[in-house]
Amino acid sequence: MAKKEVYRVSQYIPLPVPDPEAGDKLGGEDRPLRIGGLNVVQVSPKSTEENDYAGGNYEGYASCDLGGAYKLPVTVSGGAVKAGQPIYITSANGLTTVATDNQLFGHSVEEGQPTGGVRQVVVRIQN
Repeated sequence: MAKKEVYRVSQYIPLPVPDPEAGDKLGGEDRPLRIGGLNVVQVSPKSTEENDYAGGNYEGYASCDLGGAYKLPVTVSGGAVKAGQPIYITSANGLTTVATDNQLFGHSVEEGQPTGGVRQVVVRIQN
């Protein structure tokens, strides 16, 4: 067995996350993020002394999922969303169907979301 292995299964790992938006009652949970080159969905509140280090993480960290599929808000343009369609993440951690100046976040696993505006789309995280 490898002696330097830290995580046997690393789909869920603690990562440093930005502060949640003002008024976010979930503390940042269920939000898509790009941390360095990793695409994740934050699945626990950001750990602070005030919340007794939520999730058992170091201060400033949260538990993050690197590989699941989540129903997330996506700004849709250019036609209805198709299964397998690439979904991109902006520098502000918003999701969009527009590739220009954005990074690949994952792919839609459903069809039928109409074009225009922000729609709830099931997105499979890509890393």
